[in-house]
Amino acid sequence: MPELPEVETIKNALLPLIKGKRISSIDILKPKLIKSDIDVFKTKLIGKTFHDLTRHGKYLFFHLDENLVIIVHLRMEGKFQYMHRGDDILSHARIIFHFADGEALVYRDSRMFGLFYLSDEDHYQSLDFVRKVAKEPFDMNENELFQNINKHQHLAIKTVLLDQSVLAGLGNIYVDETLFRAHINPMTKAKYITLEDTIRILKEARIVLNAAIKKGGSTIKTYHSIDNVDGHFQNDLLVYGKAKEPCPTCHKPLKFTKVNGRGTTYCSSCQYKRGPKTIAITGLYGSGKSSVREIFRKRGYLTYDCDAIAKDLYELKSVKDKVLSLFQMNEIDFNYMRLAIRNDANLDKKLKKILYPELKKYVKSIILKQTNRHLVFEVALLFDAKMEDMFDFVIGVKTSDSIREKRLIKRDANKYYEQNYDRDNHFFEHEKECDIIIINDGDISNLEKKLEPIFDKLNI
Repeated sequence: MPELPEVETIKNALLPLIKGKRISSIDILKPKLIKSDIDVFKTKLIGKTFHDLTRHGKYLFFHLDENLVIIVHLRMEGKFQYMHRGDDILSHARIIFHFADGEALVYRDSRMFGLFYLSDEDHYQSLDFVRKVAKEPFDMNENELFQNINKHQHLAIKTVLLDQSVLAGLGNIYVDETLFRAHINPMTKAKYITLEDTIRILKEARIVLNAAIKKGGSTIKTYHSIDNVDGHFQNDLLVYGKAKEPCPTCHKPLKFTKVNGRGTTYCSSCQYKRGPKTIAITGLYGSGKSSVREIFRKRGYLTYDCDAIAKDLYELKSVKDKVLSLFQMNEIDFNYMRLAIRNDANLDKKLKKILYPELKKYVKSIILKQTNRHLVFEVALLFDAKMEDMFDFVIGVKTSDSIREKRLIKRDANKYYEQNYDRDNHFFEHEKECDIIIINDGDISNLEKKLEPIFDKLNI
């Protein structure tokens, strides 16, 4: 979706082309884009001349004779094509303004989400959908924004900043960039955002938007602001679209998640989340993950074992029926399943396709229900299940091979099973994605000392 810099680029590119142009006729190829009376729209505009083009937030305002104003919102894919004599109309043309000199302005929109509304100079700013748009970062002061943010205390700050009634002009790209530069986690609840945070948000938003405007905005995937006018700010983006790449500050891999359905890239280390957090403990079998989880439990944290959760999932009818069918069993028999997987690796893949989505769904339901306390999950196969982005903080637990072997022997573990467990773990491949690594090579007292800085950090 075009954001403030892209709409500003469109305004600057179009104004010199259309200023002084008189409309001779209008082709409305997709009437649903016109949100006012279509007959009135055409009748009033034909014969009128464009005099100015202004913008507020993501809205464009075309000013014409007799105080007429066309309000336009481009939504997802809207763009303009200016046609000189002899030019071919490109695909997805929806509205065409023909000019008296034979040239034309074409509105193109592949998804047809755009909006055109005819008003006048006396009333367009008082229309509900225009009036509700807040001030832009350039015009708003810190106290105003702080008050607006505090009206949405239980929403994530990213969701709040995307709300155009809170702050105008920021969309998905520039919110990610602003929050990264302001060192604020996008999932932090608005109630934890301070006035100092707000000052940084405004400062960084202005810097980002000004830099993007100078470079014509960002040309992302299929979006181009106007034909033959592409932005170049995408080359300067620090986080947006760069999930798994090294953070430009701390060099840890950037994380990707969804905040209220919007794709979000951030650094969990540089953008530390305030308030209750979700924590994952992962590592190889026998590394001491359960010991770490038990220390968290004794400190009063809510803790969960995803192996135990996964085992309980077999009791769900939807899961049980699929597993019984897959292994051709009458009842769940874990020993038989291990032997079957030993002889057919494809069974293991198919079993994971059944279990992992259900496990993710169950863990997500726990997280959504609990909003006031830290949650700690032991997830051995965190990376194999692709669950790493569900958590705010990932603790990796390591130990020496000799210590680990002693622990497994003490448990009298089935060696084949443990080897296969390690095969699917992928811990070492993703070790750099952990927020912290704990070397668990001593006793419980030693482990508690190593965890103490984590407790201090989590309670900030």
